Amino acid sequence: MDIINKEKILEHAKKLVSEGKFDRAIAEYQKLLSLDPDDLRIRIKVAELYVKRKQIQDAINIYTEVAQKYAEGSFYLKAATVYKGILRLNPSLISVNTALAELYEKMGLAQDALYQYQIVATSLEQKNDTEAMLAIREKMAGLDPENTSLKIRLAETFQLKGEAEKAIDIYEELANHLRTKKNPANTDQLVELYNKILSHRPERHELLRELCQIFYRRGEWKEILKHMETSKDFVSGDPELLAMQAEIYARLNQIETAKSRYHDLAALLNSQGDPDGALKAFENILYLGPEDEESISGEVESIKEGALDDLRKKVETRRKKAVEEESKREELDVKLSASAQTEEKLPGPPVTADVERLKKEAKSCFDLGQTYKMTGLVGEAKAELTKALAAYRRILSVGQGDSATIKRVEDLERYLNVAADTQPSRPTPKTEAKPAKPAKPNAATLPASKKKISFV
Repeated sequence: MDIINKEKILEHAKKLVSEGKFDRAIAEYQKLLSLDPDDLRIRIKVAELYVKRKQIQDAINIYTEVAQKYAEGSFYLKAATVYKGILRLNPSLISVNTALAELYEKMGLAQDALYQYQIVATSLEQKNDTEAMLAIREKMAGLDPENTSLKIRLAETFQLKGEAEKAIDIYEELANHLRTKKNPANTDQLVELYNKILSHRPERHELLRELCQIFYRRGEWKEILKHMETSKDFVSGDPELLAMQAEIYARLNQIETAKSRYHDLAALLNSQGDPDGALKAFENILYLGPEDEESISGEVESIKEGALDDLRKKVETRRKKAVEEESKREELDVKLSASAQTEEKLPGPPVTADVERLKKEAKSCFDLGQTYKMTGLVGEAKAELTKALAAYRRILSVGQGDSATIKRVEDLERYLNVAADTQPSRPTPKTEAKPAKPAKPNAATLPASKKKISFV
């Protein structure tokens, strides 16, 4: 057949299509394909006519052959275009989504490849085809090695397949990688990874310690106690964790339990050759419960003669300091309330020098606390942020706060794990200051040790 006849056949087929005579048009195109089966443009025209006739599977078969031919010839973009056309006809085809993903991978379009592979993985998951899903997850993790979420999904797939050890190895690798980055934004992922690892390898006590330290920085006391409960024997022999546990019970006002833990800590430290640490633990017991002096006096004196008198003096100093701080807070509350009462009688915004000074103090404490937190100085951070929270609360109590102040108070309350105040409103002014009351012992007034064991 010469070129003139070919052009005539094409023109005739085009006319038949315009007249809606799709069967006859397909027959004309088939004449051309019998002479040149590799004419992919003609094949595409036939597939298009099958679509018009609602013969979708026949169209898909032809489109698939065309896409494969394009891919074999390294015409990846043309092949991808044809595959996308197939998916418009049937988006659920796993083989086509996989082929398109592989094409994107060859073209260096990693994110597009990941998108298609995710479609495949989701479909395989719905079919419970764990074996095939694992192969896809491995490809995805290889495409973006820095993507922690992809590695986690790969590990979870190993677990589904019953290969728990391979999964935990991946979690361990990820945790080590995140630790080297020392990025605070990775903390949530580290917590997730540590929990997964510890659920299968509870003997990884160094991870338990680090996990507890993360929760301590966040003020999530109950999470710490929950994890410690799963490793009681280890915690009872670890001075750092035992000290942390005692402090947390004190913060939660479980005083008797806190004193019991401090007593265990004192015995442990003394047995390990740290008499100063043991005496510090006894000091905390005496601070929390003055009535325990007689019961601990013998043990204290056995560590160091005359130590009980020294502990009394230290506890007395701490109590005086706590009383003074409480008195100052109450005096400031009275002063601010008086200012608020005066300002209510005056036109214009109620702004006073005292409130402005308080705002500066709150911001200063907050900024310093954040700096301490970023540098890992947990005790110092909590002390400054506690001061900031008290200052912001007093600002709200006299009606000087805005939505940003309220939000900051809520954030600090969550971080410090303290009871939220009622919705701030302008309080009824006080007429006179109340006499200072002796401060009740609590963990906020227990200074962190500057020794190696930071929670004693």
